[in-house]
Amino acid sequence: MSNPKITVSGYTDNVSAPKRNQQLAKAQARQVAGFLWTKRIPLARRKGQGDQNPIASNRSVAGMSNNRRVEIVLRNVCNDDQE
Repeated sequence: MSNPKITVSGYTDNVSAPKRNQQLAKAQARQVAGFLWTKRIPLARRKGQGDQNPIASNRSVAGMSNNRRVEIVLRNVCNDDQE
C-alpha cells in the first residue's frame, strides 16, 4: 500500500532582506497548505525556502516573478509491511 507524502515549499525573489524573504516564503506555503487542508489533503511538510533555489535570474522583473512561487511535491512512499 502506498502512503503519499506532500511537501509545500514557498520561495521568493531576493529583493528584500533574507529574514523577510523567509517570512514571506513561510506565509506562502502556509496559505497553500491551508487551502489543501480545507480539501482534506494531508501534508507531510510545509517549508519556507526564502530566496534559496531560484529558477531564474533576479536581475530582471520576469526572473524575479518566476522566483516568487510555491511548489507542491508529491512523493509516493510504499509501506512494504502493509501489503
